[in-house]
Amino acid sequence: MEVDANLMYEKIDHLHNKNITAYLDYLPGENHATFGHRPYLTP
Repeated sequence: MEVDANLMYEKIDHLHNKNITAYLDYLPGENHATFGHRPYLTP
């Protein structure tokens, strides 16, 4: 996921658009399965 996030950041940064900002927070303990496929919890 880190490689893909860096590629996305580079593409956004290459646009040189002042209306777009990107903030990527590195989560070393997470991966595609733990971050993107968490079950929805109902209260």
